Amino acid sequence: MSKWNLIKFEFYLCISIIIFLMFPFSFLRAEVISINVRENSKLQIGEEFEFLEDKTGKMELETVQKLDTWQKSRSNFISTGFSTSYYWFRFSLHNPTKKKLRLVFDTGFSRQDRFEFYEIYKEGNIKKTVVGDLYVFSKRPIKNPNFCFPIEFEAGSSVQYYIRTHSIRNAFRLTPSIYGLEQFQEENTKKTLINGIIYGSLIIMFVYNLFLFITIKDYSYIYLAFVIIFYFFYLLCLHGISFQYFYPNNIKLQNYDYHILTPLILISGNLFMNQYLVLYRISKLMNKLSWIIYIIYIFCLLHIPFVITHYPAYAFYYTNIILLYSTVFYCFVSIYLFIKRYRQAYFIAYSWMIILLIVIFRILSLLKVIPFSIFVAEYIHVVGVSLMMVIFSLALADKVNTLKKQLIKVNDNLEEKINQRTVDLHKTLMEIQDLKEQQDADYFLTSLLAEPLGNNHLESENVEVEFFLKQKKEFSFRNKQYEIGGDICISDSIILKGKRYAVISNADAMGKSLQGASGILIFASVFHAILNRTKMTMSMQEQSPKQWMENTFKELNGTFEAFELLMMVSFVLVLIDESTGMMYSINAEHPFMVLYRDKYASYLESRNMFLKLGIPKEYEEIEIREFQLKSGDVILLGSDGKDDIMVNEEETEETQFHNDPKRYLEFIVNSNADLYLLYDLISSGGELIDDVSLVKILYKSLSEN
Repeated sequence: MSKWNLIKFEFYLCISIIIFLMFPFSFLRAEVISINVRENSKLQIGEEFEFLEDKTGKMELETVQKLDTWQKSRSNFISTGFSTSYYWFRFSLHNPTKKKLRLVFDTGFSRQDRFEFYEIYKEGNIKKTVVGDLYVFSKRPIKNPNFCFPIEFEAGSSVQYYIRTHSIRNAFRLTPSIYGLEQFQEENTKKTLINGIIYGSLIIMFVYNLFLFITIKDYSYIYLAFVIIFYFFYLLCLHGISFQYFYPNNIKLQNYDYHILTPLILISGNLFMNQYLVLYRISKLMNKLSWIIYIIYIFCLLHIPFVITHYPAYAFYYTNIILLYSTVFYCFVSIYLFIKRYRQAYFIAYSWMIILLIVIFRILSLLKVIPFSIFVAEYIHVVGVSLMMVIFSLALADKVNTLKKQLIKVNDNLEEKINQRTVDLHKTLMEIQDLKEQQDADYFLTSLLAEPLGNNHLESENVEVEFFLKQKKEFSFRNKQYEIGGDICISDSIILKGKRYAVISNADAMGKSLQGASGILIFASVFHAILNRTKMTMSMQEQSPKQWMENTFKELNGTFEAFELLMMVSFVLVLIDESTGMMYSINAEHPFMVLYRDKYASYLESRNMFLKLGIPKEYEEIEIREFQLKSGDVILLGSDGKDDIMVNEEETEETQFHNDPKRYLEFIVNSNADLYLLYDLISSGGELIDDVSLVKILYKSLSEN
């Protein structure tokens, strides 16, 4: 061998030795590490575990036993995070004592999809146990929230154990421990005590906030109570208590439970935040964003069963993303209000910052970005949410104390403020009284102007007219009672074409009190002016009845059009030939006329041909209705106040508006068209809310007279 070849050989030999020494022998281990155990053992054995990743999920026990690619665990807490791979673990137990041992293997966690436990004895016997969230609770060999397995082996013997796991709905976690039977009972008692303290504290906080809500009627307390009770059920699900006692045979609910509870907790928390911070008053933008969050929560709540069924690996990300979004949003809101020196936001800002840090830390841990520990897995969220609820309770207590201080401050000067308010009130009442006297004086003067315009001036042997007028507005002036309103009744007689005609009109002006009375003054003034011109002008007396009514309508309508819809009047105008009983009429959006004949009442009209006076409209033709009266016929006119009645319903204790045209006809028959009796029947049905005017026209033929 040449010198150069010898140097090359020595070089490669050294490199090979160095590379060989760099790899721990445990990585190429084919033999399983054996752990000595005793009757009173209480050991955490995670560091003695060896693991193997099966990305295909097709490896069987016989295959993995022969592999030499096992890696040793470096921690008593084992976590693979969220992964679609299958994982194998193995360990061996040795009984160095001289008696048979009965022990318990505890996995330390209660949420895994599938957990296969293999016991391999030296005789070659293999015992396989399969448990998990995809199986009913009764399949578990030990009735415990965690996955626990009984272990028995003879004195001086050794047993190998293999574990195959697969979990896509939950992050895989394992804190394996070996306990003697007594030690296992002690450990369970300890966990039960700790969980009992947590559960009891949550129940006490729930009842306390529920009691405060019933007492104070502040919705902040009931929303916080919902947050607490939903979180209580969330912990029961996470710890496996609910699956053990409430629905041990419902696999679907076991896989849905805490994914559904997460949006419910967030919805309740959102309602609490909105109510406590009063976002709808502080910021409309933030209030709208919070409603968007509501919609997202509700969508997630309805969508989670679909995600878990079809995409179970994404369920964790689905719920934690909305949790992170909500936390970031309320951190931003709290900090913004904190900067604005909104006192109620101080506590909330601290609590949400704590939750934000915990959520980020937990997500990063589950994604294996930072080291995972048993504290992060089991207790960090409990500690965080508990601190949050304590801070929320302190915030509500601070709110009560602030209100109490404000109340004390108000009470300190209460007597002085009451005296000052009494003086101010007396002064205001005197001013109101002066204003009322001035108003009543205006009412009185207006009523004096309207009174002579609404008298019954018709003197006829064949046509008799009666009026009934009840204005809604009543007032007192100089110790006397008066009425003012927007209804009026007018009657008179004119000569047309040498014949005597009775003129009757019933009008209702828009508006109440002064506005209605002003409309009636204008209507009555113009109408009386037309009547007087007709009586004094021969050219007007040469008009036919239809021509006269058409011209009268146009003049009245033109007058009110000048007010540009600020004043309108509904009215009916009737013209009766006293000798023949022929009746002509125009109805401008007024209640229909009623014919009372032979103890039977019926409406003469079915539709209005014209709009109210004052509404601009070009009419191509003015339609005049004609109707032949018989001796003894009664025509009844009336404003819409007779139909507008408010009735108190005894069953619902609510006030409802009644407008029944048929009922009015029944009242006419029952009263025999007596106006005062008719008004009593109308008002007996409820409260009248408008002016009421009634006109009765009785026609008698010449032969009867």
